[in-house]
Amino acid sequence: MKRTSPGFIVGSWLIATTVGLVANFTLVGSGQLAWLPPFTFGISQAVLGAAVLAIAWPVRSAAQGKRRIDFRYAVFVLSIAKAGIIVGSLVGGYTLGAFVFVLTRPVTPGEVVVQLALTALGGAALMVCSIVAEGWCKLPPDEDERASLGFQ
Repeated sequence: MKRTSPGFIVGSWLIATTVGLVANFTLVGSGQLAWLPPFTFGISQAVLGAAVLAIAWPVRSAAQGKRRIDFRYAVFVLSIAKAGIIVGSLVGGYTLGAFVFVLTRPVTPGEVVVQLALTALGGAALMVCSIVAEGWCKLPPDEDERASLGFQ
């Protein structure tokens, strides 16, 4: 599997930011309440990021040659890491769009700004932890590949 490209991450972040901004303007324009995620959502995103790192640690040890693991577990961790990158960028982007929306209002409650900042940071934490975990899922080179690279 290929690593997740930075262009994809930035693109999904920008699309989610646009969706968050336009969705909240549309909701408020039609007389409904804006959808602002609760502050616990950011905390749960950060905890999920830590969990992704925790389940990826055995794969990192196996990639360094310290232990052996089942390939199914490594594929499972890699797919969790890729999903974490996507979810983290979408949550962080949407929350950033909602943050911009809130800042355009004439009155901005401080607690809402803190709540949105915490949620955006939680999404970014999940994304960064998942990028690190995805990097840990790289297999060491095979013996014949090591020989062709000049390693003995």
